[in-house]
Amino acid sequence: MEVGGKAVGWIALLVDWQNQIAEIATWLGRPYWSSGVNREAKSLVLDYGFGSLNLQRIESITHVENIKAQRGLEKLGFVREGVLRRYRKVKGWHWDMVMYSLLPEEWWQRQGS
Repeated sequence: MEVGGKAVGWIALLVDWQNQIAEIATWLGRPYWSSGVNREAKSLVLDYGFGSLNLQRIESITHVENIKAQRGLEKLGFVREGVLRRYRKVKGWHWDMVMYSLLPEEWWQRQGS
């Protein structure tokens, strides 16, 4: 992700080709939180994933306490599926994570297509 020619974060689409699904993952520098950059980047990747790659599901997993990230996913149309208990190990601790998903028909309906 870039703002004014400066790298401010990254976005990845981790594809499981056999099942036609993917996980979308992002990192954005703190000064750009709540700036709309993350939403814009995710929208472009969702268009690409569902349109060009013909994916049937895109997932996103976030920390159970990261309410801002959860609200951002919900604004894009992602549906909360549930809590993945002790799903990720970070700095020696196992953290609960929240699974969200989006299907192509849900995305295109929100886009007015």
